Amino acid sequence: MSSETVWPLVSQYTAEVWEAALEYARQNFVMGGLVRSFSMSGFNTRNVTEYLEGTVDTDLGELEDLTPQLLERKLLATLTPQEHGTQYIITDRRIESDLEDVLADAATASGYERGKQLELHMLSDFSKLTGGSVGTAGQPLSWANIYAARTTLAAAGIPGPYTVVLHEFQYHDLATAANIAGSSLQPVLKFRDDIQSQYYVGSVNNMNFFTSGLVPIDGSDDALGAMFNSQALALDMRRGLRIEPQRDASLRSTELNATIAYAHGVWRPSWGVKIISDATALASAVTVNSDVGITGYVDDTSASTGQDLNVTFVITNFGTQIATDIDVTLSHDTNFTYVSAAPSQ
Repeated sequence: MSSETVWPLVSQYTAEVWEAALEYARQNFVMGGLVRSFSMSGFNTRNVTEYLEGTVDTDLGELEDLTPQLLERKLLATLTPQEHGTQYIITDRRIESDLEDVLADAATASGYERGKQLELHMLSDFSKLTGGSVGTAGQPLSWANIYAARTTLAAAGIPGPYTVVLHEFQYHDLATAANIAGSSLQPVLKFRDDIQSQYYVGSVNNMNFFTSGLVPIDGSDDALGAMFNSQALALDMRRGLRIEPQRDASLRSTELNATIAYAHGVWRPSWGVKIISDATALASAVTVNSDVGITGYVDDTSASTGQDLNVTFVITNFGTQIATDIDVTLSHDTNFTYVSAAPSQ
């Protein structure tokens, strides 16, 4: 009887189990949609390369020949695919007697395990970013740290928008520091509610914030988040989630074999900045009189000797009251000469 009723039941609903598992993974994990994505078949490695920057001949004279140079590429990274799988055994007795929906449980388990593993793999790539590091181990995260990461990327010419992925503890520090619940920032930085399925928190300037409780925490209880351009990391999907049933008559059971194959890693590691901070204590809510952040820009990053440079500072008050008597000091070496300053207000 079991081979006539139980096996057809499981095999008949395999497609629905797969669809539910995939939807669960999509709704509960964030990283797959935030990075450079590829798709191909097979298990060959994918080599990440870029063209080497050439030189430009300037002030050419009449009939002066150009300097020959090869158009070459350099290796940035290698993505190596791997296959991951889990086997679940559903007994005939479980199907016949369990008051719960065993197929729904199988879909949830398959989606959770596969999605969690992929999320952990991609979050672990934060440690390989080489664009810089902000924050301090053992200390709460601050908005000054966030803007330091943004300035680091912008000053290096890394295009935005920037994605910020933080541990829940890290974002808690930012929320309490900005006193979001009672400030004018609430429409800009609202907490997850109706958009919780995407783990999207909000946007500030050209930074989009996401949170994940799976962000790595080291042995000292410090979380490692990151700010990056989407091209900094890569996901190379070789074979999507596959769920296949197999009957084991001697065990009076049906196996559900869930597998997936993908490669992951850094694509342009210098296009991301690591963000480290404490991830244990919940910071107490504070009332902030003024919380000033500053971002600096220079109009020409390759100026010649004798050329004027314009440095622009944008000062933002994230606090709840007016900030006064703000002084900005620009340190420079002896090769530069100060000319003038013109504050807008």
